[in-house]
Amino acid sequence: MEGRWEGRIPLSTYLTGDDDALREGRRIARSGILNDRSVSIGIGVRPTEEFLERCRDLGLPVVRRSSGGSGLLHLPGDLVWSVVLPREDPLIAGGFTRAYRPLGAPLVAALTAHGIEAGWTDPPATSDRFCLFGRRGEVLSFANKVLGGAAQRLARGRLLHHGVVNGPVDRPTIAKVFEVPAEELDERLGGVGESWPEVSIESIGRSLVDRWTRRPAD
Repeated sequence: MEGRWEGRIPLSTYLTGDDDALREGRRIARSGILNDRSVSIGIGVRPTEEFLERCRDLGLPVVRRSSGGSGLLHLPGDLVWSVVLPREDPLIAGGFTRAYRPLGAPLVAALTAHGIEAGWTDPPATSDRFCLFGRRGEVLSFANKVLGGAAQRLARGRLLHHGVVNGPVDRPTIAKVFEVPAEELDERLGGVGESWPEVSIESIGRSLVDRWTRRPAD
């Protein structure tokens, strides 16, 4: 499998790379660190959603993903990662909608190697607007706090599975945009930067790509 570390990159550029890899059908694992502030929305989010108006009021650029889910606030220092695999790959042969844990296992291993004990769990299921607190899929969690999440798209027999790990956390902006109660964000949302300030998130991303590229050929 091809591996690529993208370095510091705007979200829109990174997402374009995901779609290019899916279209070209390459087996590839990518990762990078965001250098811009924006909100991403899933392919099914309607342009009339009220939270998009709040994004405009706050001057937040909005980027549409080709995958599912609702909305996410992205910050400089967030880790983004993705993998493209054929539909028949053993990791997703049992059903890609249930593949968050096998596809996210290299990320869990990379985090563990850096002293961060996290795993994939059911989402909080408390918000239809804020993706990490949504009702579908699974989220990356530690100590009952959400550290990140993932979304996916199946096209032409190939799966794009991509996600984010929070670096910093901006709870006031999330509360304003997605109308999540501040106390819930305090209790249930976390980031690498605030809980493990000594850990290099770039090192986690590079380790993740390396683990994918060392995966045995099928």
